[in-house]
Amino acid sequence: MKIYDISMEIHENMTVYKNKEEKRPKHTITVDSGDVRESCISMDMHTGAHIDAPLHMIRGGDTVENIDLNKVITKCKVFDFTNISDKITSEDLA
Repeated sequence: MKIYDISMEIHENMTVYKNKEEKRPKHTITVDSGDVRESCISMDMHTGAHIDAPLHMIRGGDTVENIDLNKVITKCKVFDFTNISDKITSEDLA
């Protein structure tokens, strides 16, 4: 089975859940002192490609480290929409 990484690049202008500003990642700190540069980014747990643990919706549900990944990896069809500028059409899905 071939596995596709569907992770998104994380940046301050990325698409976020319901376009909510508080969900947008923020580059908060940059310390540049001599040979060392340190940065910090804060973001919502729903940023980018992810799965929700049952605990997200079910009181007492499992946390993400208890999820059997074999249950969430399945066959799928992968589309490359990186060159679409306006909207996805039925031809793009053929």
